Amino acid sequence: MAYMTGGDYDDREPLPERGRARRDVIGLALLIVGALLTTIGTAALWHPAAALVVAGLWLVAAGWLTATSR
Repeated sequence: MAYMTGGDYDDREPLPERGRARRDVIGLALLIVGALLTTIGTAALWHPAAALVVAGLWLVAAGWLTATSR
């Protein structure tokens, strides 16, 4: 199957895009797991209100990473 790349047809499959998508999905999963564990740990060991602050910080970080990714 031919793919259109920059006005020319290319017979190679776009593997770099698949690799990047796989990396992004794995990174997102790790971000979600880290955010959940940190927020739950903060709520259990410290204070529930502090857990809301930590969850907010994770959301800001995730939004920043999403906005700056290419």
